[in-house]
Amino acid sequence: MIRRLVQTQNHAVRAVLPLLMAIVFARVCIAETQSFDVVVYGATASGVMAAIGAAQEGMRVALIEPRRHVGGMLSGGLSNSDVDNQEQLIGGLARSFFVSAGQRYHRPIAWAFEPHVAEEILTGMLSDANIKTYFDCRISGAVKNGSRLMSIEMSNGRRFSASVFIDSSYEGDLMKVAGISYAVGREGRERYGEYLAGRQDILPGRHQFSFPVQRNRPAGG
Repeated sequence: MIRRLVQTQNHAVRAVLPLLMAIVFARVCIAETQSFDVVVYGATASGVMAAIGAAQEGMRVALIEPRRHVGGMLSGGLSNSDVDNQEQLIGGLARSFFVSAGQRYHRPIAWAFEPHVAEEILTGMLSDANIKTYFDCRISGAVKNGSRLMSIEMSNGRRFSASVFIDSSYEGDLMKVAGISYAVGREGRERYGEYLAGRQDILPGRHQFSFPVQRNRPAGG
C-alpha cells in the first residue's frame, strides 16, 4: 500500500513538473526588458498615429495599451468628428484614416463612422506598419538615470526600454510615474505669456452654455 502511494505521488510530480517549469519560464520571459527605439504608452488615436509615424521613419516601435482596444475615444463612441467645415485643413495620417473610413461606406471620405469600424481601420494601419501592440499593460514603475527616462515597468511584469518615450494616454500616466512636473487645470496667462489663453467667442455659440452654470452646485444652475 505504501509503495503504491509513493509511486502514485511520483507519477503526479512527474506530470505536474513540466507545467510548473513552463509557468516559471513564461514568468522569466515576461520579466525580460524589451528594447525599442520608441515606446508609445496609450493606444489612443494620437498614440496610434505617433507609433505609425515613428515606424515610417524606420524606428522600432512598441505601442503599449493598458486595456484591450486601440483608438481611445475615436473607437469608443466619439463617432462624429468635430471638424466644423474645416475638412480641408486635415491631412497626413489623420486624413488617411478618414479616407479609409469613407471606403467602408462607399464614399470619398467619412467624418462620421461606427466605433468598430474605427478600431478595425486603426488595427489595420498598425498591422501595415508592422507595429506590435502590447495589451493589458498598465504602467507601474519607471527607471531613470538622472533626468533621463530609461525604462518603464508594467503591472504584469513586462519591462520596456527605449531612446524615446511618448505618453499618449489621456491621463498622463507615464509622465506621472516618471516624475514629470505637471499642472492641474489651466495655467494662468502669465505663465507662458499666452494673452489669448481662455479666450471665448464674442457671440454665443454652441460650445457655450446658454444659461448660467455654477460648478459647485449639483443642479448646475
